[in-house]
Amino acid sequence: MKKLILSSLFLYITMTVVHAQGGFFSFGPRVGVSQATMNVSSTINNFKYEKGKGSYGFHAGVFARISLLGFYVQPELLFTSTTGQIQVTNTNGTVNEIQKYNFNRVDVPIMIGYRFVKILRLNVGPVASFNVSTKGKTATGLGNEIADSYKKATFGFQAGVGVDLWKLVIDLKYEGSLSKLSSGVTVNNQSYPFAPRLSQVILSVGYKLY
Repeated sequence: MKKLILSSLFLYITMTVVHAQGGFFSFGPRVGVSQATMNVSSTINNFKYEKGKGSYGFHAGVFARISLLGFYVQPELLFTSTTGQIQVTNTNGTVNEIQKYNFNRVDVPIMIGYRFVKILRLNVGPVASFNVSTKGKTATGLGNEIADSYKKATFGFQAGVGVDLWKLVIDLKYEGSLSKLSSGVTVNNQSYPFAPRLSQVILSVGYKLY
């Protein structure tokens, strides 16, 4: 009970200070689209696995923002569905196939930013991604082995610019990976290095409920 009272008192004092300094708290839904690229360079069973074309995805969730003296912290909770493509080339240098992997995951970016010229913002921050499911679309090759090798959680960063128009929160961000999606692939008891990284260009729109 004592800890609960102290925690409530601390929260009350913090919010009071934020409002007293001209800060505010915002919360609302958020949706958007992205273009993802799978960056990889590996050789498995004499086949070369390389970066494919960018693929589109979407995300939806909620965001919150605490602002103080022009600075703000904006955590988000998003369900993200995106696709990464890998180009597989055979020993003759001919493209054997384009493998596609769809990632359904929960993303938790925490953006730290600064507002200037009233409506413009710059922000940067870490993002944690928790893989819910991965589905591979391959005609041949090691689709199942590669899909099974992807990690359950990865970490990255996001950086970009934003605009606040009325109650709309618009952000254009780049997401880079700080950790590999996989630590390697095992085929017929033989281990191969395989370390893809997923990067994204993200466009999001949020709506401030308050």
